[in-house]
Amino acid sequence: MATVGLFALIGAASGALLGGISGAIWSIAHKGTSLTTMPSAPSDAKPPTLSDLFKSDLGNTMKLTDEDRIGVQFKNGDVVRVKTQLYTDFAAKVKYVGFYIPASAKTYEACLQLVDAVESTIQSFQERVGVSAGYRGERNRLQELIFSGRVLLYHEEFLTIPQKAAIIGAYSAKHFDVQFRGPDYLGDQVIAWHHQHETKETR
Repeated sequence: MATVGLFALIGAASGALLGGISGAIWSIAHKGTSLTTMPSAPSDAKPPTLSDLFKSDLGNTMKLTDEDRIGVQFKNGDVVRVKTQLYTDFAAKVKYVGFYIPASAKTYEACLQLVDAVESTIQSFQERVGVSAGYRGERNRLQELIFSGRVLLYHEEFLTIPQKAAIIGAYSAKHFDVQFRGPDYLGDQVIAWHHQHETKETR
């Protein structure tokens, strides 16, 4: 187990989940990885959770999701389990990364340290899963997609403005474009869900 800074990234064998891709021909080969089709949207019966949004956002991309690939382990023994996700846009020939950090008092520290897990996350999926997609005669392999630098952080706990600034600085230093999906984002989506259902009920 290689320790980086205050934490160690703990590998775990688990399944990957695959999102759909429309209007294209795709094929999948995998090494010891279970693939399941992801729903395109969370259940409409109740407002979405942040975990639901992590799985359903950006429905135009093919998503490979690992529920328990890494953990952020601190010196005091605390471990924050992190879900990882690789987004693949074969039409645009790009890929990018997402992390889901569950509720934890160490959310800020985990967000900072995950900057060192971005490239290894991409590499892990590429080693375990072979994906190719595209229109006939124009297919591309997962490895041929360009990493755009985009990193999505889904976090259950609030981050202060100074904390976000520090996180942005850490990711920018590696030329990553970090984007936050936290409680504020969830609140907006829940409001939109209620508004949509109120509109349906008044029709």
